[in-house]
Amino acid sequence: MGFVRLELIWVFTLGRKWKSKQLQQDGRLATSTKSGVKVGVSMESSGSLDGLFGKICGTQGRFALYSPPQTNLTRMFLRLFCFLSLLGFAQPMAAQAPDTVKIGAYVLDIYDINLSENSFSTQFWVWFNYTNPRLQPLESLEIPNAKEINSPNTFVDEKNGVQWQGKKYTAVVKKEWDIRHFPFDKQKMTIEMEESGLDMDSLVYVADIKNTLLSGDLTLRNWEIVGYEMIADSKHYRSTFGDPELEEGSTYAHATLNIFIKRNGSGLFFSLFTGMYVAFFISCLVFFIAPNHVDPRFGLSVGGLFAAVGNKYIVDSVLPQSTTFTLVDKLHIVTYFFLLLCIVLSVVSLRMWDTGKQKRSKRFDRLAWKIILSVYVLVNVVLVWHACLSGKAQ
Repeated sequence: MGFVRLELIWVFTLGRKWKSKQLQQDGRLATSTKSGVKVGVSMESSGSLDGLFGKICGTQGRFALYSPPQTNLTRMFLRLFCFLSLLGFAQPMAAQAPDTVKIGAYVLDIYDINLSENSFSTQFWVWFNYTNPRLQPLESLEIPNAKEINSPNTFVDEKNGVQWQGKKYTAVVKKEWDIRHFPFDKQKMTIEMEESGLDMDSLVYVADIKNTLLSGDLTLRNWEIVGYEMIADSKHYRSTFGDPELEEGSTYAHATLNIFIKRNGSGLFFSLFTGMYVAFFISCLVFFIAPNHVDPRFGLSVGGLFAAVGNKYIVDSVLPQSTTFTLVDKLHIVTYFFLLLCIVLSVVSLRMWDTGKQKRSKRFDRLAWKIILSVYVLVNVVLVWHACLSGKAQ
């Protein structure tokens, strides 16, 4: 099978100078020096590994080398032992498992739900349970989506070998409100919590679902709380934030407390849109005025159009700026269109009247009034009904 050579180098510094010596036995060579020990084993083999493996024993730099007993069973075990040992050295060390930290929250209050400022205010407790006393998750906790934050109360304790830390927060939290179906909307308010010091290789969150709760005294005016959830996950950043051990971004433990609320919007709907509907119905009365009375007939329609535009500005003042086509936009655009249609039809009726077709003009006005009013009411009912259903399905 050719020439087989096994060489093991073990380098260490000794506390004193050792006398160099050379041992040779059955073709095996061992050399010990001041800075280390070099063991070389060589042999010629013709089909077997007899004599290849010796037992090497040594502590504090002392080496002894001898040949094993020449029995087949001993040789087999020694070969297996050396093979497994070398295989173990070749394997990389297993990565250390990250520390697990249980995170929970208790919401005391939610107030100042401000649509125009894209925010809401809240008071809540956050706590951690973990076993590694070297961790300080409370100190490295951050609330990424908070605009303003205050934490006046903190506690640290240990019970039954479990570290227990907690802190009370008062925060103004950013929120991009979904106003597509306003005022029949359903919202998800989110409080984000994130580890800012250790990445996911060192620390992971586990949600304390059992103890994460909302206060029994928590109520929201014009809103109904329909549910909540605590989710522990991770958040990836494209940047390594300068960490020399990372190459492609970084990932940190992250937890999210979601609170689902639904607006009781019936009363708000009528208070916001009553002015627009009154302006439209007054404008519809132009069809009961003789076409030759130009000033009152056209004045009502134009006045209704301005009133609808003013109502749009009032409603928009309580809503955030949005590029989506909302229910508010749809209702006002439909109203603008029908008010403009009233003006156009008034012009047509006046043209009939001036050409001597007074009876035809009157019939035209009655028919136009019925069609415009019926279609307008139907379109509004469909839009509002669709918004109610969509808001529930959010």
